[in-house]
Amino acid sequence: MREILFRAKIIRTESVWVEGFYVHIPCGRFACDEHLIQAIDADGRIGQLYTVYESTLGQFTGLIDKNGQKIFEGDIVHVLGNQQVEDWKNVNYIGSVAFLDAGFCVIDGTVEDHAFRRYQLPRLDFDLEVIGNIYDNPELLEE
Repeated sequence: MREILFRAKIIRTESVWVEGFYVHIPCGRFACDEHLIQAIDADGRIGQLYTVYESTLGQFTGLIDKNGQKIFEGDIVHVLGNQQVEDWKNVNYIGSVAFLDAGFCVIDGTVEDHAFRRYQLPRLDFDLEVIGNIYDNPELLEE
């Protein structure tokens, strides 16, 4: 079964991230349009409920990078092609993880036929390494 997790920055502690289950409470009797993450402790138990910034919300892709780090939507990854496959030997770029066209992909920011070049994450036979995210390290995409 696939692990469904989300990650976002906690309101009031803008530099702290939390992972867990996502809960959205629309305007109603007690709250008005709150975005929450129910944290999961290291041992798998349900933890505290945090109010988070919706703009930083990203879903876990179900994949981990070459260092064992979970890859989330909004992460910036270094992609290195498989040296055993001729067509992929020269693949070496930095891109951001996004959910487009019904799947997670890496966007490298180059323009080909007026569209961003994308690689579907589950199909990649590349080495991926998370090097930051678009919220804390946007300058990584400018290089």
